[in-house]
Amino acid sequence: MLSKNPAWVLKRVKRVIPPPNDLYPVVELLFQEYGRLKCSLTNRTLFDDQTWKQAENVLNTIRCGCVSDPLGVSFYFEIGRDKNQLPLYRCTRRTNTLEGGVHINIVRKFASFGAGPKLTDCILADYRLRHNIHASMKNRYKTSHHGHYDPWLTESINILCQKYGMNTLDPRFNGGYTSGRLCLTSGRESFGITATPEEISKSLNMQHIPQQLLDTTVTIPMLISISTRFSIPTGIINNPRGALYNNLATKQQVKKAVLPLHTQLEYKLFSKKLHCIHMVHFTCNRQ
Repeated sequence: MLSKNPAWVLKRVKRVIPPPNDLYPVVELLFQEYGRLKCSLTNRTLFDDQTWKQAENVLNTIRCGCVSDPLGVSFYFEIGRDKNQLPLYRCTRRTNTLEGGVHINIVRKFASFGAGPKLTDCILADYRLRHNIHASMKNRYKTSHHGHYDPWLTESINILCQKYGMNTLDPRFNGGYTSGRLCLTSGRESFGITATPEEISKSLNMQHIPQQLLDTTVTIPMLISISTRFSIPTGIINNPRGALYNNLATKQQVKKAVLPLHTQLEYKLFSKKLHCIHMVHFTCNRQ
């Protein structure tokens, strides 16, 4: 079965990476047995000098215990059962899921569109909401989300249900939302484009312009109001001259937006300054 359909087996079986004392001699023997084998066409060994150095690094990593599973820690979580009632597992022993599940996904969505900071900030806010809903349903209820992404709609319905003595919506079928979550006090956290710390602004002689954080606490009247309309912030579609930098500077809480070099004038000025510095060092060294 493992040779014919390995994916089916691996989803239903937990695997364990043994401790260094058991793993090290097995891998070392594998390298020794196959590393010296010669190719029948080139008469060269499978491992050259550089490969043997890499193999030694792998063995050192194993010896240090960095490859083996930590004692008492399980990397498998049951996410459901198949039609035969066999458990299905999700394994977290791999590269951080942010790399393939979030970062690459974001690059694919935005890299080719040339979206500005303001539009990207708004779209990423929606992306975070959708991603968190999917993760919540998968990790809490071991199921997939099949529905909308408007928690304020669910919250508004739950408020009306409670008012008239009706059962609230089951969170397992509504993005994992339970009644009252959107009415919690704001955590005063910042997401997206973050502010430049004041101490850094002062150290670089930048004018720091603090902005009052908006209170995101949602009241019941406000909640029912926003559940029936959709709005896009003013200026998100058009981009008048200077608006791009002004919005970014406001988010960063500085007078002028902090950006990498991206215009021809900036590149020319940077090259000129760099050339001057190089000439100063060259002159000093000659003297």
